Amino acid sequence: PAGFGTEVAQNKEVRTFHSKNYILEEAYQADFSLIKAWKGDSAGNLIFRGTAKNFNAIMSGAATITVAEVEELV
Repeated sequence: PAGFGTEVAQNKEVRTFHSKNYILEEAYQADFSLIKAWKGDSAGNLIFRGTAKNFNAIMSGAATITVAEVEELV
């Protein structure tokens, strides 16, 4: 792993997994996420289709505010 043993690793927690050292970092908190869904309703329930299932649902939960565009409002 790239940062271990450099200035980047100073004052950060390091853990070893499978004989490799890794630097632990806190995750970023997004303020906004912009996502697109196939269908949605006025309560904010969304249905994703195709490759949109991969990250859109995760990103909507990771951000403080989510703006969703839908193809069909039901």
